Amino acid sequence: MCLSRPGRVLRRQGAMVEVDTSGGLGWHSALTRPEVRAGDWVLTHAGAVLTILTREEAAEMADAVAELEATTPLPRDETT
Repeated sequence: MCLSRPGRVLRRQGAMVEVDTSGGLGWHSALTRPEVRAGDWVLTHAGAVLTILTREEAAEMADAVAELEATTPLPRDETT
């Protein structure tokens, strides 16, 4: 099972962005969302930026994931 977590874009290099997802760093394609920039909150999956989130949306999603993890250990895939 893959669970996308919200992350913050740290930097951009061409069509790629480095995203910090709860301490896990990864590079993702921004071709699907070319307007993404450093500082944006995003949701990524399969190596690509799916959507740009507001800070509030990212916090709400992070809280939901934390609540899930508190009741059921979730597998962590550092690449997504």
